[in-house]
Amino acid sequence: MSTPAAPLHCPIPQAQTSPLWQTLQMILNPLAALKGYQQELGDVFSLSYMGVPSLVVLSDPTLVKALFAADPKLFKSGETNRQFMAVLLGDHSMLMLDGTEHQ
Repeated sequence: MSTPAAPLHCPIPQAQTSPLWQTLQMILNPLAALKGYQQELGDVFSLSYMGVPSLVVLSDPTLVKALFAADPKLFKSGETNRQFMAVLLGDHSMLMLDGTEHQ
């Protein structure tokens, strides 16, 4: 009997606290906040901070390694980062670049 294929898209658990509270937690005690969300939601979860798009957090080193090894055409994080971080980091920061520019 074969194992069914995993779905290509699955919902990412999201913290149910308000963006204001999530922002305050990250300012006051970020490590405790992230550890608490990981224990509650698992190794992949989404957070919403005030004034920025939702952020997906990977807390399993194997998943982080797979993300960095993935085809750069699959992810466009620079496009999103540019919206709120370019003022602080500049347009040519690694966090602002996508595709071959990022490599």
